[in-house]
Amino acid sequence: MTASDLPLSLRALLRGAVDYAGLFPPASLDMHGSVRRYAAYLAGAERWLLGRFVVSASRLDHFEQAIRALADHPSEPIAVSALIGAELNPEADVTRVVHLNSRWTDGGAHGRRAVVQALETRAGTTAEIARVLQWVPRGLTLFVEIPVTDDPRPLLEQLAAGGAHAKIRCGGTTPDYIPSTAEVARFIATCIALGLPFKATAGLHHAMRGCYPLTYDVHAARAKMFGFLNVFFAATALHAGAIAPGDLGEVLEESSMESFRFDDDEMSWRSRVRVSTAAIDAARPAALLSIGSCSFTEPVDDLRAIGLGPATP
Repeated sequence: MTASDLPLSLRALLRGAVDYAGLFPPASLDMHGSVRRYAAYLAGAERWLLGRFVVSASRLDHFEQAIRALADHPSEPIAVSALIGAELNPEADVTRVVHLNSRWTDGGAHGRRAVVQALETRAGTTAEIARVLQWVPRGLTLFVEIPVTDDPRPLLEQLAAGGAHAKIRCGGTTPDYIPSTAEVARFIATCIALGLPFKATAGLHHAMRGCYPLTYDVHAARAKMFGFLNVFFAATALHAGAIAPGDLGEVLEESSMESFRFDDDEMSWRSRVRVSTAAIDAARPAALLSIGSCSFTEPVDDLRAIGLGPATP
């Protein structure tokens, strides 16, 4: 599924959309396996959809070893998003990132192989956010995951004022990790109102809203999960002024692909919401930047299954 196979509006909506988190549940792959897969995706036809490689900062040395072990090295440095341990020793994690970036930038005999572009962490209070904002050196993007059960506006305002980005968790391996549609809609609307870019993670490896298994176990429980296509459409349409905040929930709940249309000039939902490709291009750097997914093949396969990509030969 190359980018040229798809309508321009869909390519604009999902370009670089999937940060690969194969190290994390429910996939929980080993480091060497995850790095090999990412390198293969980066060299494949679907690379246009691929974002950063997600790894805990505490495992960056192991990550570097896995890169060196690759039989075929990527033609460009692997873009990394490093998770910082907020509860343990975040300052040490940041120091590790800075040192490794410096070493990777120097290149060496085999050239530059990776670069940490972003940091991700969690904070639940204004005091925790204030501490987090002190860690991050210039040149690194910071995403801070916050709780959304209560009104997140005070925390989001602090992130916006501090030049950080926001992050929302949309699922997990048990149903209690999944926020309500109203909570997700409120988070998106507040971020857009504040001009605050954000990412979303967990439970978003399917394109459309629906009931799916929570893990890869054959007897896994099922739950209603958000679709990454719904979330990207909702955030982009709101940023473009094509939808009212009060209507976000309806888009997030949409489970029929027949309600969405994509062509070169625009994307639309139920013929009620229309967003030009130019407006999508403007919204992506300013609204929903990416999603984290422990699988890259599932989003690709889902796009094919709903008719938004060529069938596998």
